[in-house]
Amino acid sequence: MRREELRKQWHHGVRVDAHAVGWLPTKVCDMRLSSNDFAAVYNNGDLVGWCMHAVSERRRVMKLYQIWVRPDARLILHGRALIAETEAAARRHTCWLQEAWVAEDLPANAFWQAMGFTTTNWRWGKGKNPRRILRWVRNVF
Repeated sequence: MRREELRKQWHHGVRVDAHAVGWLPTKVCDMRLSSNDFAAVYNNGDLVGWCMHAVSERRRVMKLYQIWVRPDARLILHGRALIAETEAAARRHTCWLQEAWVAEDLPANAFWQAMGFTTTNWRWGKGKNPRRILRWVRNVF
């Protein structure tokens, strides 16, 4: 997957500018793409979703930084495929846990629950109007 393809998909109502993809700086996005820390799902050859992840070697945890499915393709099937791909990568890296931090007020929390993740704790987000960020985890077997 190339950054141009990824950025084109963000065109569907998500923040795109020269310095960021979503809430992540483009440098981070480029680094994850070049180190193959990306999972993608296609439908009939068309990119419909992706997930940016990284392994914390010290903790042996697969961190899921950002997951996105195109609005017109938001079916549980695409999200499930992304989670399955990241879980396979977690197993290859001998991770014991997948982890995602998600703002409490986002509808995405229903997705994480449907995928079998559970909340373990929370923290305050950064910014002028901080909000609670939930930690979702799932064991990797």
